[in-house]
Amino acid sequence: MKTVTIVTGILSAAVLVFASSMAQQTPEEAARIARLPKAEKLAEGPAQRLQAMGTKVFGLKWEEKHVAVTDRGFEVITDGTTTLSFRPAGNAYFVQTAKKGIAEKKPFEGPNEKMIERGRAILAGLAVNPKEIAETKVLQQFTTSGIVDPATHVAKVEPPRKDRRTLLVTRTLEGMPVWNSKLALDLDETGRIAALEMSWPKIKSQIMEEAVRLRRKVEGGFIAPELKGAKVQSMQAGILHSPAASFVDEQVAAIRVIYAPEDSKLGMKPVLYLGADGRPVKTPRQLNPREEAPTKARPLTTAPQPK
Repeated sequence: MKTVTIVTGILSAAVLVFASSMAQQTPEEAARIARLPKAEKLAEGPAQRLQAMGTKVFGLKWEEKHVAVTDRGFEVITDGTTTLSFRPAGNAYFVQTAKKGIAEKKPFEGPNEKMIERGRAILAGLAVNPKEIAETKVLQQFTTSGIVDPATHVAKVEPPRKDRRTLLVTRTLEGMPVWNSKLALDLDETGRIAALEMSWPKIKSQIMEEAVRLRRKVEGGFIAPELKGAKVQSMQAGILHSPAASFVDEQVAAIRVIYAPEDSKLGMKPVLYLGADGRPVKTPRQLNPREEAPTKARPLTTAPQPK
């Protein structure tokens, strides 16, 4: 679980502060920085609600001094150590409780049941319908180390050791998966949140209707396109949406087809997301592509002729 995305909402402000501190700056750099979106102060009402939510739902402890800003669809409050980010359009939340990231926090050593209980309490506090919870599992991370003997060039690798654990909760709607929706939670040794990422947006009615139609199509004998060197392993209708850290909000219903390679030596399984016509759907984006001015054609160069 990457925690760097937590500060996405105040990224432009950080870039501006850093840029202004540079001793030398070209006119082109200054113009580019001036065009960047600028974070604005979050209104008092939303700031208080966000702070209260952090305390009540996520169990965060705030220092007296904090700042709340809004930028490109994100609302962010931070006291310099604890940061809560909220993207209303995607019903997305990010929590970070260390200045330099999750590595500062010692991992939680309690039972898996405690992590699951904590995750369910957070979802309940955010008014998530328990019927939408598809699967709840705890992922165990492992670390290992090794050393290479400079004389023999033989590597000695230590046995893997258990490291942090992450709670992962996935989502379903009317029996169909919502592939991008999830809650990923990491606790510290005290049982408090070390890092959290959640995305659980409201699904548009027309997208839901299309997903139901695609499910009927799969049940009626949908034929997936052939893939050279692989055969169809599974097919399932569901919903895709833009990920948690996004500047756009897109949703699409699709049939996910997982292929199994015919060669047992190949471990990666090809995956396609298809529409009712059997063609790949346009997957939801994370941001709008930046439009660039067309480049000028380069003059043709004539190679020197041999004498």
